[in-house]
Amino acid sequence: MQPLTVLLALVLSLYAAPLAARTTGVVPTPASHFGFTPGADRRLANWDELVTYYEKVAQASPRVSLNALGQTTGGKPFVMFTITSPENHARLAELHDIQLRLAEGSVVLFGFQRTTAARRSRPGRCSPMRCSADGAGR
Repeated sequence: MQPLTVLLALVLSLYAAPLAARTTGVVPTPASHFGFTPGADRRLANWDELVTYYEKVAQASPRVSLNALGQTTGGKPFVMFTITSPENHARLAELHDIQLRLAEGSVVLFGFQRTTAARRSRPGRCSPMRCSADGAGR
């Protein structure tokens, strides 16, 4: 092999190693992290151990993200552990917006409008069991 090819291969491997570790890292098993199988009799992980495990999993997999939402009343980090495809991670803001619109009842799915409980309670509107395509009850 020529020296330039060897040098190029070495440089590429140095830059590719951190990227490969992030995208193809080995996700630690709960048993390897905690030292016991979760669910084992008389064995529980504490919150700090759980959060540390979540951080390791998020570092090892592109399908996982960990976000701190605040603190618990006990002063511990309150976290959200999201597991989804890399494509959906890029769309989390859009998916969150859809979730909020569904919760408030302002989304039309498959030609049916989902209505809020207040609107359902009025005569002529959707009941929880029936709904017409225009949102009016039958």
